[in-house]
Amino acid sequence: MSEDEETQQRLNGGVWFYVNRTGFPMDDATWGRMWDYAAKIHPSGCAIQSGIRSQRTLPALALPHAPLSFAVSVTIPTRLTSIQKYLKQLQYNHTGTQFFDIKKNRPICGYLTNYFPGLDRFPISFRSNCRGNIHRHVVLALHHNGQYGCIGMSRRDDLMHKPIAFERLSDLIMDFICCYKKYDHDLEKVKIGATIPHDPHTYESIQWKALTLSVRKQNVNELTKEIDRFARELRRQNPRWLSASNIHALQKLRNLSPKRSQHSRGSQSAETIRKDKTEDRLMRDRRVLAMAFNNRLCQGRSQVQVPRVTESGPETSPLTSVSSLHFRQ
Repeated sequence: MSEDEETQQRLNGGVWFYVNRTGFPMDDATWGRMWDYAAKIHPSGCAIQSGIRSQRTLPALALPHAPLSFAVSVTIPTRLTSIQKYLKQLQYNHTGTQFFDIKKNRPICGYLTNYFPGLDRFPISFRSNCRGNIHRHVVLALHHNGQYGCIGMSRRDDLMHKPIAFERLSDLIMDFICCYKKYDHDLEKVKIGATIPHDPHTYESIQWKALTLSVRKQNVNELTKEIDRFARELRRQNPRWLSASNIHALQKLRNLSPKRSQHSRGSQSAETIRKDKTEDRLMRDRRVLAMAFNNRLCQGRSQVQVPRVTESGPETSPLTSVSSLHFRQ
């Protein structure tokens, strides 16, 4: 990497990173390149390299343990607190070398919060400007029991973890805007993504940009109305957007109760069995339509058409037009 490339990248608001692609243990070329680059960017220069590499023994470092499982009785807020505590123990890599590929479509927060009942997750991205330098930041927004919060990583405590205590999504976003102002950052854009499925084996990619907000061009009232309208439409059209208050009501629709044996079904009337099968088909059709809605939503279309679902299946005509959806690219 030449000095001209470094200067151009710095002017563009980015930072160069070497990536270790040889696995572990690292080969001699990758190992030497990492030390040379670290010595180049560290204030102590080569002294820091020789001071560490000349040591025969180094103190052991405590490794944080990820909270991979929880008891059923542990509440969602308690689980999220444990996950945020683990994220806070992680440290930034200042060596200039990534030890493995970091893929944006495999976020650690999404992995740790999989299968949490009644918890919906979606990404929120921020782009800010501080003294001419562009900064980007992403958090995992959460919706549970009718309230909003988020978890993430940042050097600032109020730019990563926010408890699930915000009544509206707009309240959460406005709180971030106030925090950015406190640190002399001019927030330019906010992007809100679609809900993330809980299935870790799904082929559905994360939709990072379902709604884009231009903070500079819109006033507070316009931002609030657009964010809350977006949240309402997601809750209305997406059956995965669950909260503890409506899980009981959706159990009848989704038929979430344990499947009955063939003997117990035989004692039921034919009308009851037919009704159960109809509800199963309706729920299956709604899930398919919700996935189609998310895909159309994240393509930035100003008008989304969703077929009505009846007992005979989704209608192909006429279409129910959701004309109230207006999203910015």
